[in-house]
Amino acid sequence: MNRLLFCVLTVALLFPSSSFGEGGNVNLGPRGLNGLEPHYRSSVLRGWRSFQTSYAKDGVACINCHRSYEEMAAWAGAYPKVQVFDGTPYAVKSLSDVVLEALERHTDLSESSCMKMVDDLVACIAWWGDGQPVTPGFSGAGRPPSQDRAKLEEAVARGRILFKRRGPSSCSSCHSPRPRATEPEKTSMGDSFTTFPRYDVNTRKVVSLKTFLLWHEVKYHLSLDPEDVTDISAYLARLASRRLLRPGTPADGSPPESSGGK
Repeated sequence: MNRLLFCVLTVALLFPSSSFGEGGNVNLGPRGLNGLEPHYRSSVLRGWRSFQTSYAKDGVACINCHRSYEEMAAWAGAYPKVQVFDGTPYAVKSLSDVVLEALERHTDLSESSCMKMVDDLVACIAWWGDGQPVTPGFSGAGRPPSQDRAKLEEAVARGRILFKRRGPSSCSSCHSPRPRATEPEKTSMGDSFTTFPRYDVNTRKVVSLKTFLLWHEVKYHLSLDPEDVTDISAYLARLASRRLLRPGTPADGSPPESSGGK
């Protein structure tokens, strides 16, 4: 195990941290594992094990290339964003998309096995980013190329249109984009991005935002394609911009300790 990441895990487990971030935001840092919603905690630990384990003949694991906690802490709040590596398409992608691409290119696992690991790895990465502000498109210290930022803005604009379109099976028929819904029959989505991955009672597992939206698409017959889901995710990330990530938060907003489960 990488010594730095081992120390981070141990310290975060025993001594949850806090500091002040940009704009006066309190950067709470990762919560101790014992403070997480139980299903989410289990997902984080599964992702942690997968991150350290090689699934390739050459013995390389995620941890061999990604050694910086500070770098990875920004990932959860940065996606969807443009990401290109190893000849993958130039497109706006969710963190789930990028993790799946990495598994498909750097492991010897089947596609179905890779897909089963994605949400747990995203849960683990999101935990490292716990308490960080949402910064759509910015996953590092450097400013992204203008072309990448423009492409993300196009995705956000499409996501806004998809979210607000009218119709009985549209997002806006049940959800409000405001931080607090002004219509009692609607659920606010202003902070929803900050709560994923989280345990979903419908699928009975911890899911990333993309997985959750795909399930919604099937259940409510929304006629969305994967690119539409990414665009809506980008719009939700923009709504939550600068808010602090608190993945694993139950859908009703209750404290993790009161959510139950094992």
